[in-house]
Amino acid sequence: MRKVFIFALMAIFASPLYAEGNWFENLDPFDRDGWTPRYAYHDNDNLIGYAHYAGVSYFKKAGAESEGVTLRGAFGNKGKKVNLAYSNSFSFMSVDFGLSYYALDDDNERKRDMGGIDLLSLELGLRLWVVQVIGSVNEGTSFVTLGYGF
Repeated sequence: MRKVFIFALMAIFASPLYAEGNWFENLDPFDRDGWTPRYAYHDNDNLIGYAHYAGVSYFKKAGAESEGVTLRGAFGNKGKKVNLAYSNSFSFMSVDFGLSYYALDDDNERKRDMGGIDLLSLELGLRLWVVQVIGSVNEGTSFVTLGYGF
């Protein structure tokens, strides 16, 4: 049920609600001006396992460059993650920098290694076309995850 709710939120926020006239004619989720959906599939994140990482960004376009705030959530097989980041993209490349909060499942072996607490991390993401490299640093560990998405 949560996945359906998140998908519905992404569909609502991805449409250009700010456009005048017929919104359906102006519907282009990749125009990089306004609300834009974000998605990545993480290939074995070190803390939350295999995860679907989805959210929305609000971009302001300036020529070939766009920048704005991104809010995402990851749902993995070993836990969850929420991320708030600043994104800057141009052409086919993007850089994200922000904070992530990890909520690990009780049976996650990494939670026992970290002393049983949830984690706040600094996160840096680099995207080149559909390939994403996402690095995370917190007081207990640091790691890099490979992701695929937009």
